[in-house]
Parts: sequence; C-alpha cells; structure tokens
Amino acid sequence: MSDADSPDPTTPTAAEDLLTVTPGTAYFWSRVAGDGDLTADCVTVRAGDETAADALAAVAGADRTDRDHRVAERESAHDASIVRYEDAYELQVFGPPADRASAALGLPLDGQPGGYRFDAFSEERAALVRGLLEACGTVCFRESAGSVGVSFVHDDERLLATIQSLLAEAAPTVPTDDRS
Repeated sequence: MSDADSPDPTTPTAAEDLLTVTPGTAYFWSRVAGDGDLTADCVTVRAGDETAADALAAVAGADRTDRDHRVAERESAHDASIVRYEDAYELQVFGPPADRASAALGLPLDGQPGGYRFDAFSEERAALVRGLLEACGTVCFRESAGSVGVSFVHDDERLLATIQSLLAEAAPTVPTDDRS
C-alpha cells in the first residue's frame, strides 16, 4: 500500500518495514537524524507540531497519546536572549528498528558517532530533505542582503556536512555557504 492509498492523503500509511524506501520512511528517518535518538531497543523522534507527530506515528505504525505532548522552551540559535515556547511531541518505537537503522543508515546509536548514509533514499530526496528541514532547519532573513535562506542547526558536524551534500546535489543548484 503506498502513501497515496492512505485514507487521509496527508497521513502516510504504516511501513511494513521501516527500512523499506518510501517517502514516509525517508521522512521518518531524516526526522530521527535531525531531532531524535537511537538506543539498542528504541527509536525516539521529536516533532514540533501535531500533524508531523501524527505522520511520524503513522509511518511507524504507532498510536500517539496525549502524554507525548508538552510545551518546550527553546533559545534562538542566533541570539540566546530570545526564548521561544512551542509545542513538542515525542514518539518512541521499541524493538529492533533502531539497531537496524544504525547499521543500514549510519545513524548514531547510544551516543556513538554517526556516518549518515542516506544513499538508499536518493529517489526520495524531497521527503528526506523535508524531514531534515523540519527537524533541524529554520528559515532565516538576512536583513543586510534583503534575502531569505535556510539554516540548519545541529550538534553533529557530520549531519550538517551530509545535509550540505544533499543540498549541493539537488537540482536546481542550491547555493550553500560554509557551515558556521
């Protein structure tokens, strides 16, 4: 069953195997890479809105509960004196997917460094980049240049290098400045 066969066209269907390449799994694993964690027996992924949380749960074949919602306080990446309050949702999937995803996709497991191998999702680049953008990206306005851009913020330089590579390979050519 494809995402198009879902009863609600905005909600993807459950993946039979979370490592099968679909737009939904590309989105799911990029969200995990950008704002999630893997342990040997658990995948944790966070989302900032209910629609995204529902989509992630649908792909994983999980049910969400009201207990996964809270209001989070976040400092601005550019100015620590600015604090935003936003909704935060957390989804956990227990079982072997974490260990398998770490091996297949190079995602960090139990705090170890990741290698971020997303080549399997090359046909689903749009869903992959969308998930990364929603997980650790932000739209920025550069007043001095009067331009709008996208900034990715993450603690892992390897993930940022992977994102830069994904954008560099995109058509049309997407300019990427040096990471700072």
